[in-house]
Amino acid sequence: MLKNEQYLVSIIVPVYNLERYILDCIQSLTNQTYTNLQIILIDDGSNDDSGKICDEWAAKDSRIEVIHKDNGGCSDARNAGLDKVKGEYTFFVDGDDYVLEDFIESIMNTVDPEIPFVGCSYYNLLSSGEKTETVFINKEFSLKQFKQQILSDGSKVHFISVWGVRYLTKYIKNYQIRFDTHTTVGEDMSFNFKYLSHCDRILSIDKKGYVYRYIEG
Repeated sequence: MLKNEQYLVSIIVPVYNLERYILDCIQSLTNQTYTNLQIILIDDGSNDDSGKICDEWAAKDSRIEVIHKDNGGCSDARNAGLDKVKGEYTFFVDGDDYVLEDFIESIMNTVDPEIPFVGCSYYNLLSSGEKTETVFINKEFSLKQFKQQILSDGSKVHFISVWGVRYLTKYIKNYQIRFDTHTTVGEDMSFNFKYLSHCDRILSIDKKGYVYRYIEG
C-alpha cells in the first residue's frame, strides 16, 4: 500500500535529440509508484523525433507537460522547466537517464519533508551494459559540516549533479535560483552551491534509484 501522496512532486527533464533514450526515461517516470507528479519535458529544439515522442506521451498521461523551445542548451531548458513548476518538491532527471519505479516514493515517504536538500546514491549504466554503483554515506549535515565533508572527501556526498537530488521548490523560488546559461561546464555544481548556501540541513543517503547512463561522445 502506498503511503501519503499529499505533496505534488515536479520532475524537470531537458530533452535534446534523445530519440534513442527518451522513451525509457518517460516510461520510468510514468511508472513511478508515487503518482502525484508533474512531469515537465522540455524539447530544446530537437531535430530528431524526441519532441514527437514527448507529445505522444503527453496525450496519454495528463501529468506530462511538454515545452517546445529553440535550442538554448541544458541550463536554459531546465530554467524553462523551473518556470512551470507547481509542486512542493522538484527533481531533475536527464532525458537519457531513467529511474527505478520506487525512486520518488522511497525518498518522499522516508525522508523528513522539511530537509531542503536530499542527495541520493545512484547506479551507473556503462556502454557495455554493465551497471555499477556510486554510494554515498547516510548522514545529515549542517552547511558548515557539509562544506567540511566536501573538502575532506567529496566522493562520499552528492553535490556535483542536480539529478538524484530532492529540492524544496520554495527555496528555488524564494531565492530565485537559476542555472547559468553562459556556462557549459560545472553548471550543475554552480546551481547546487547557490541552493546549498541557503540550507541549514543537508541529507546524504545511500538509497539508489537513479540510473545515470554513460554515452560516448
